[in-house]
Amino acid sequence: MTEIDRFDLEVLLSEETVSAAGEKAAELLAEADEGKWARVVVPMLGDRMRSAIDDELAGFDPLAAFAQCWSKWRELAALPAGKRTHVRLGKHVVEYDFHPTLTFRFGPLTSAPIEFTLTVQAEIEAVELKVVDRHITRIGGGKCNLGAHLKYGGQPLGGSDAICSYRIPGDYRFAEPIKITGSG
Repeated sequence: MTEIDRFDLEVLLSEETVSAAGEKAAELLAEADEGKWARVVVPMLGDRMRSAIDDELAGFDPLAAFAQCWSKWRELAALPAGKRTHVRLGKHVVEYDFHPTLTFRFGPLTSAPIEFTLTVQAEIEAVELKVVDRHITRIGGGKCNLGAHLKYGGQPLGGSDAICSYRIPGDYRFAEPIKITGSG
């Protein structure tokens, strides 16, 4: 397993997965407008797919994404307002979905958007949260294994669980504390 110190799409999604997404986009474009789009854009699909995913993940902070998932836990919602506390979380899995979208332009024409779902999954071994007044303000160190899956609708296009290991920094402070809603 590869260890990474920053989130890297190149490690999480293989070229085969991105190619499968490009092939799916080509299928959808071939069905639209009598196939005119497919003839124009098929040569660009691989690069455009990678670019669409990269754009979606630009500035992605995996720890903020995980904290958004934790903020919906009912167990954390039970914490009293106005208090400071540390919460240790044992082994668990969190998932976060992105929706990269492909749209093509050719002259004055624009294709209908083709939306994919990229699910980033983290199997977290252990982590400690600092909670202040029902807001997650910091994360203490830990380690997780990351994986990613790419789908169109319900159809899997590729990806894998636990591809790489990501070390959570020893003391990571959020610029904006994350409110605990407990809606999940």
